[in-house]
Amino acid sequence: MASRPSLFALFLALAFVALPAHAETQRDAVELTLPQARQLALKLAISGESEQAEAMARALLQTNPMDDAAWFALATAWREQGDLDRARRGAARAFRYTDDGLKRTQAAGLAARSALEDQRYMLAQYWLRRGAHVAPNHALRQRVARDFANVRAQTPLGVRLRFSLAPSSNLNGGAQSYLNEIDGISAVGVLSGGALALSGLDARTTVELSYRLSDTQRAQTKAHSLIYLRSVRLSDEARSIAPAMTNKDLSLQVFEAGLSRTWRLGAGSASLHLRGDLGKVQSAGEPYFSYHRLTVKGTGRLTEAVTHQVRLSRELRNPADGSRHDVLHSVEGALTWSLPRNDALEVSLRRGFIDDGLTSRDGFSDSLALRYQRGQPVAGVNIGIDLAAGRSEYPDYAVGVILVPGGRQDKTLSATLHMDFTSLGYMGFAPRLSLRAYETKSNVSRFETDGLSLTLGFRSAF
Repeated sequence: MASRPSLFALFLALAFVALPAHAETQRDAVELTLPQARQLALKLAISGESEQAEAMARALLQTNPMDDAAWFALATAWREQGDLDRARRGAARAFRYTDDGLKRTQAAGLAARSALEDQRYMLAQYWLRRGAHVAPNHALRQRVARDFANVRAQTPLGVRLRFSLAPSSNLNGGAQSYLNEIDGISAVGVLSGGALALSGLDARTTVELSYRLSDTQRAQTKAHSLIYLRSVRLSDEARSIAPAMTNKDLSLQVFEAGLSRTWRLGAGSASLHLRGDLGKVQSAGEPYFSYHRLTVKGTGRLTEAVTHQVRLSRELRNPADGSRHDVLHSVEGALTWSLPRNDALEVSLRRGFIDDGLTSRDGFSDSLALRYQRGQPVAGVNIGIDLAAGRSEYPDYAVGVILVPGGRQDKTLSATLHMDFTSLGYMGFAPRLSLRAYETKSNVSRFETDGLSLTLGFRSAF
């Protein structure tokens, strides 16, 4: 800058008087350009000369109260002095007074570091999300995402929110036909409208909270809670098929609380996880069943590119009418491959056992699932694909007094395409569009179903 206000030169002179002098000439006023003064103020702050940096930054702000570089230098000086609250607020000013993406990301990072050092973990996460949102390129967003993961790991309180809205051709898992036919039996039944596939809108909200109770080098203990809410809006067609059915009839609420303990095994990534949960389920606004569940999970790494997981669970359900006790067991194993370009592939196998207190409902199920996640976005869209095949068998299944020959047998295929629109995200939350199609074949036509749904939701991109 060719010319400068005399007041500005005076402030620079005063600032330099405060600096250590190594020669008599250093006591003279020194004129600098504005960019040079800003650079020097920041250099002084970083090098530990916080008082001199503060004086110079204040001089710059006397000339321009909205000088983002001066606010950044001042915030850095305050952080060096241990005044973390003022440092965060100063960084917020630097963020506000610039439109440059890189500068805004740096200011958000300074605000996050100040909040983290002040043990204000949620505020640190907030500023990192703001930094990711304004980051000018993918590489910098990834760096901020890694910083966010590190901060989240240090945060005692964890919060996860999920919301989705989906038009669906089959809200209730209903049958394709009015007729209830059983392979090998000549008798034919007629289903009510409420047992048929009903279309409409499906809205779901999930709130998960966790709090770290203890954390050592070898183990960690957490408390957990969950609220799940499902509500629907039946279409006009569905209302004509099942006039007696209401939106409330298909509503569902789940309330859960639990404790978990995770042990870190050795120096690698292996761990053992034990968790217990208690919960209640309401359907159509009325108590449906309560449950308690015990889960054991082990994880580890086979190679640098392959991880494995084994999961065992046992759940006891107590229906609200007290008629019986349902017991569900499951065992599941999964392998995950880290592929080139940050792609990931997971294959999992699961077997479940059902003992619901009624012999005709006892059975087992098997499923194979494949999940592929592309690492790099395509035109700003992250793509994932889920494929699954499963079968269920109930050897002693009966419809009324009619025993189904060979037992009831269901086979299901499903495919889901996930699209995360990261380019449309805000503060690390991106809209997700999921297209799912499924079909179930059964020797009892009541359980022959299919469905197609398009779900719009929002998820954290990191």
